[in-house]
Amino acid sequence: MSKVDWITWKTDTNEIINPEKIEEKINENYQNYDSYMNSMIYEQLQNEINGGGLSKDAFQITGISPANELANNIIKSIDEIKTTMDKLRSNVKDVTTKQKELEKDQLIDAIAEKIEKEKEYLNKIDSTDEDLKSATKYKIEKLEDRLEKAKAL
Repeated sequence: MSKVDWITWKTDTNEIINPEKIEEKINENYQNYDSYMNSMIYEQLQNEINGGGLSKDAFQITGISPANELANNIIKSIDEIKTTMDKLRSNVKDVTTKQKELEKDQLIDAIAEKIEKEKEYLNKIDSTDEDLKSATKYKIEKLEDRLEKAKAL
């Protein structure tokens, strides 16, 4: 897990990791790979293995078809890549979701701490300084709005 010590009360909610965007990008890249790999290589190899020049009967040497074995190894490798990619996509989703929760919690804590400090400061302001009190109350309101936005992540 990444550290979240970079997060302060000033951190914008847009800076928090977004698992949905990451998953979307991974899926987009995977679809690009899969559409090429499936139609251009996998399916054509399967057709050749099942009835073309890469069948078990094609080009035999002492009863073994090296071309068929190689083609089947390629098919198995592609299947392994698909399995690995699926696991990777799942792991990335899990890790980024956990990371988002860590970052969100850190941001909520940082904003809440800042609100408390501002409230303490408000209580120390001279009662005759209405402008400073008003400005501090406004700042607290804005921080509370940011806190709600952070909680809604």
